[in-house]
Order: sequence, then C-alpha cells, then structure tokens
Amino acid sequence: MKKAFFLDRDGVINEEGDPVTGVLFEPEKVRLTPGAAEAVKKIHEAGFLAIVVSNQGGVAMNWYTMEEVYAVEKRLCELLREEGGHAPDAFYYCPHHRKGVVAEYSIYCENRKPAAGMLLKAAKQWDIDLSSSFMIGDRFTDMQAGENAKCAKCCFVLTGHGRTDEEKVLQEGRFPVKNNLLEAVTFLLEEFG
Repeated sequence: MKKAFFLDRDGVINEEGDPVTGVLFEPEKVRLTPGAAEAVKKIHEAGFLAIVVSNQGGVAMNWYTMEEVYAVEKRLCELLREEGGHAPDAFYYCPHHRKGVVAEYSIYCENRKPAAGMLLKAAKQWDIDLSSSFMIGDRFTDMQAGENAKCAKCCFVLTGHGRTDEEKVLQEGRFPVKNNLLEAVTFLLEEFG
C-alpha cells in the first residue's frame, strides 16, 4: 500500500484569494505559500503521494465555477514546477454547501470536510494506507477530516486561515502547529515518517 500527505489547497499550498472572503478563482492571482514547491518535492522524495483535498463551497454559492477551480489548479501546478517542485498526484474537491444557491451543489455531502469522504475516496483509488498517512491544513475542519479518516497524524499550519483557528487548535492540544507547509512536512517526516 502507498502512503500519502493529504493537503488542503487554499491557504496551505497557495495563498488565500480575496483578502475578505478568501475566495480564489482567478489563475493569475495564484501565489504559492513560502516553501510550498520544496514541500511537495520533499513529499515525493520521501516516497509519499501528495493528494490535495479541498472544500470549494464557493461553487455552491455561485461565486465561481468548477471550470475556474480547475483553472486555478492548473496554474498552481505550473507554479510548483516553475519553482523546481512537483505537481500533486491528485486533486479532490467538494463543491457542495448546504447553504448554497446553486441547486445541484446545495446539499449535504460526505466529502465536505470535516467529513473524511475525499480522503477515503483517494485512499480507495490510490491504494493508500491511511494509518501511515498525514493531513496538513489551515482550518480545524482539516484536522477533523484527517482524524475522521484515521490518518497517522494531522498537522496545522498558520498560513491562510491558520490564525483564525489557531486558538481552537491549541486548546485541543492534539495537533502540532507549524508556520507553513514546508515546516509541517519536515516535522512529520522527521517525527513520524
């Protein structure tokens, strides 16, 4: 079986979009977080898959389309390669949100974090041993998704929305907190890899 790093996208690999909403749907506005390219490269060099699992409820809210989500993904991969890194092995998205306005996406979905659906789907499709895999995110719901999937360890980063959920994560005391993706990957590989 394979091992993987499950990574949230916005705020973890790339910077958040709009300063108020965090929405990112314009490829030309994609900016990598510090060390992101090196982090993904390090994941691959250690023999892990890099799998992106990202809530994209803005599709349900009619803020952007799945085509725009894919355009951002394409640009993200280009930037990672331009900086000497590797593209992630796969991307999984949940475009659903119960409070959405686009009927087909305005539903409860078992893929939306904190549920583990995206991680479980990836594990099945890629033959991943979740108990030897890790989750890295900038929201408490990312940590919950990793736990719900029974990942070996979840690590919280302070980029993106990290400062918003930091207090809750620290109170829980279960998750290591690192400044960015590269620090989180390095820590997890050294301590648990």
